[in-house]
Amino acid sequence: TIVKVAGGSFDGLVKGTKLKTKNHLLPIVRVIDDTTAEIREPVEIKDPTTYKIWPKLDQHLMYANVYKNLAEGKAIGIFPEGGSHDNVGRLLELKPGVAIMTLGALASPKYSINRITIVPIGLNYFEPYRFRSSLICEFGRPVVVEKDSDLFREYINPDTKRQAVSSLMHDIETAMLGCIIPADSYDTLQAIQTATKLYMGPMSAKITTGEKMEISKRMSRIMNSTYMEEDEKLRQLKDQIEDYNQELRTNHIRDRDVQNIQPQSIGLFQEAMWYIKHVAIVLLSMFIAVPSLMLFAPVAMICQNLSLKEKSRALAASSVKYKAFDVVASYKIMVAIVIVPM
Repeated sequence: TIVKVAGGSFDGLVKGTKLKTKNHLLPIVRVIDDTTAEIREPVEIKDPTTYKIWPKLDQHLMYANVYKNLAEGKAIGIFPEGGSHDNVGRLLELKPGVAIMTLGALASPKYSINRITIVPIGLNYFEPYRFRSSLICEFGRPVVVEKDSDLFREYINPDTKRQAVSSLMHDIETAMLGCIIPADSYDTLQAIQTATKLYMGPMSAKITTGEKMEISKRMSRIMNSTYMEEDEKLRQLKDQIEDYNQELRTNHIRDRDVQNIQPQSIGLFQEAMWYIKHVAIVLLSMFIAVPSLMLFAPVAMICQNLSLKEKSRALAASSVKYKAFDVVASYKIMVAIVIVPM
């Protein structure tokens, strides 16, 4: 497929460079002249569109450092989606870099690495566009890749190398999806986790991580289903779980500590001291908070207004963003970093 550009130049571009349009990422196979290039696959673009050039990067040094750190037993954090989005409960198409790093490190003749463990992590966040919002981090079942495995033997065979990478990426994606628990609010996710713990009870120590995640997913389907709205008993159960969670937070205890609590009687004097203590805390907090509120309220308003404008631009330019709340969060931080020191 041949593409032509106006007002630009393909001079100096090499194979592997990509053209980024609003809805497509087009790998260049061959540069014909300054304004004409051949791309890998046919694509339908009805009207002239703007584009950006993504040059091919030399990743050899980066991979060499990855292999070195893995050989030294260090951990490397990777966001394999390759971009941010705000569609809770789904993943963007994963980039194969994590699989190439893993299999490439095992195949490296410079280092003797026999086993690499990939730990999937799910970030379940709520209202991420607000300062001090909540985030719950879920760790899933590790994906272990060994040198003495059929997968590695497929990788070192040039004919099946791409197939091995795809197979490992499928395993990684499955493991990551197991860490994502869809929920429409922070309280709902907390209710799902509490319901899971109460359901497992003392047997939780004998249940595998995979089984726990499966129970959590089933609880999620119940909490987020239409049955929750239609069944009065289910709604009452959810309300009771949320009240239970609130009581735990109020008393600063965790669910697993409840069974070990010994009942104690509290006298009138102790109760009065408890109230005096908390009134003093509230007054002290107000003494600190009111001046801070007056100082930082303008900063918050400026961050809010500018981030909402950036959100509108991001939604117009992206095909993977749902409400662009990730852009709001990032832009608020950038604006605050500039304004607060002033």
